[in-house]
Amino acid sequence: AQTFDAVWNSKSFVEAEDTYKRALELAPLYVQTHMALAELNIYAGRPEEAIKIARAIFEKAPYSAEMFYDTLTVMVASNDADSALSVLEEHGQALVSQNRPISFQSDRMARIATQSVRITNLERRAAFLEALQHGVAPSVEIYLISAQTYSELGMLDKSKEYAYKAVELKPEIKTQVDAFFRDIGK
Repeated sequence: AQTFDAVWNSKSFVEAEDTYKRALELAPLYVQTHMALAELNIYAGRPEEAIKIARAIFEKAPYSAEMFYDTLTVMVASNDADSALSVLEEHGQALVSQNRPISFQSDRMARIATQSVRITNLERRAAFLEALQHGVAPSVEIYLISAQTYSELGMLDKSKEYAYKAVELKPEIKTQVDAFFRDIGK
């Protein structure tokens, strides 16, 4: 069988999809294959199918931290801010209440925040980023993406607030942040 990389490089999405579906016939409970199939659908320009796959497998293990991250990743990459926000608010709080705080993998949350730039509705992206910060250790990446989002919304005071929160965590970026706000006249 071809690896994902080989199929991806050949741009043969149908072949890749068939490979994943055959793998699921052999091991239907192997979660990562479901998520790989969902991601393949994102790359193929079929975000609705990706979300359908992610939701179906997530419903089988909604309080698994791994599924939580994977599902959020698929929803954000598919530009589905509403679903991502719903999963984040409902299941993120459940993980925290079970003493399984989502902050234990803040690096994954930062990657999800970075992918959130795919969410084209800026107000929904801002709401998602605000929710993402609850229960997560402070993150330079999340603060900078929030600052960028608020800047795009024309909310420069809020943008500045988040940019300087990032500076508090990583002082060496202060020069770039100061230059950005000087350039936009704020």
